[in-house]
Amino acid sequence: MIFERLLKKPLLSMVAITAASFFAQKSLAESNVVSIPFAMNSWIGYAPIFVASYKGYFGKYRLKYIHMDTGINAALLSGDVSIADLSMNQVISDNHKGQHIQIFMPIDYSNGADAIVATDKIKSVTDLRGLRIPLNTDSYSELLLSYALTKNKLNIKDVKMVDLSASDIPSVLFSKTAYAGVTWSPHVQVVTSHPGYHILYSSKQAPGLISDSMCATHTWITSHPGAAKAIITGVLEGESYMKSHPEKSFKIIGKTLGISATSAKEQYSGVINPNIGGMYDMMEGITNNDVLPYDKSIIMVSSLMKETGKLSQNSNISPDRILYRQYVKTINNKLALRKARVDEKLTYKESNG
Repeated sequence: MIFERLLKKPLLSMVAITAASFFAQKSLAESNVVSIPFAMNSWIGYAPIFVASYKGYFGKYRLKYIHMDTGINAALLSGDVSIADLSMNQVISDNHKGQHIQIFMPIDYSNGADAIVATDKIKSVTDLRGLRIPLNTDSYSELLLSYALTKNKLNIKDVKMVDLSASDIPSVLFSKTAYAGVTWSPHVQVVTSHPGYHILYSSKQAPGLISDSMCATHTWITSHPGAAKAIITGVLEGESYMKSHPEKSFKIIGKTLGISATSAKEQYSGVINPNIGGMYDMMEGITNNDVLPYDKSIIMVSSLMKETGKLSQNSNISPDRILYRQYVKTINNKLALRKARVDEKLTYKESNG
């Protein structure tokens, strides 16, 4: 599922694997390489990042993948890693505690990869009233459940949430100890591949609600503009390559995740990596294609955290503190200007025969 939804503090052992060890690809001279430790997990939403690493689109910067199941936020705060993918609730919590963690690039947003799954006896979201709902309560699963309930004139108090690992949801449903639960890919597919189970509500019905974000401390972001911009432009190049070479791309992605290219393609259908225009809209608070921009996401997540007692009622974390917009804005304007110039030349050629 969307990575770093867990808010647990313990820092587990880390296994660092550089992009070079992942991919048999020519690299820059070692003296020119700048390594950037990136706390991450095996998540399909990183697809353009994996492709960019393979193709060398980050230039002299090399992402050093630090694979972690939990403790990502702790690793970022301690300085063990430079960048990380954190969920919005974690970023809000950090800033509430005085830690200046910021988002400098949207990575992806869930488009069906997160879901409320249920037995066929549960026909609608309103049928969840009074039921025990297993889910990871320190994750975006709680937000998806709350959103679905609100859309159906219920609220989080109308169900009984049971804290459980996302990977344990399938076994709980199969054992009939619960009739519905909230989880994410690939666990969603595990449940729905069995007769008698279906997706009751998914993130596809709430575009942009559940997002992955590239985060770092304010100090790192402002003192490493070259690295931050290289990450953004490299991801955009990775996205472009995926569109022009889908078969090659999913082989790269599948190899990185240890799955088949076919499985990688199937899982990727549940997420969307925004282009530079989409990144700009999300960062600047522009609602486009019904995608929830970050400022509204911050309000929604903060409200849920207050409702569930994870944030004090008087807490007010502004989007301006959480979002570092400058790099996405600069790149968006630069690419828009370049496109305008190309369009102008084409128009000139057409009008002059």
